[in-house]
Amino acid sequence: MGLDPALAVSLLRGEQAAAHLAAIPDSVTLRAADEATTRGDQNDDGAASIIIARMDRMAALYRDGAQPDLDNASLAELFAFCFAMEKSP
Repeated sequence: MGLDPALAVSLLRGEQAAAHLAAIPDSVTLRAADEATTRGDQNDDGAASIIIARMDRMAALYRDGAQPDLDNASLAELFAFCFAMEKSP
């Protein structure tokens, strides 16, 4: 998508957090909490369309070829950039 993940600070933080979480031993309690969290989004009630509309508005900032500030961009901004590149002709 034209974005080097190694330069995006937010993505690096996410990888570090994922590694930290992966080091936590799994337990019955954690699995139950995971199940409750992931099952909570079954009733969409339009949330996905709201998120897509917001992402589309953010992506408009990048459709002219602008690049996100990789040192300071949030994960949402990086996703919006990728969203813009995916939807570009």
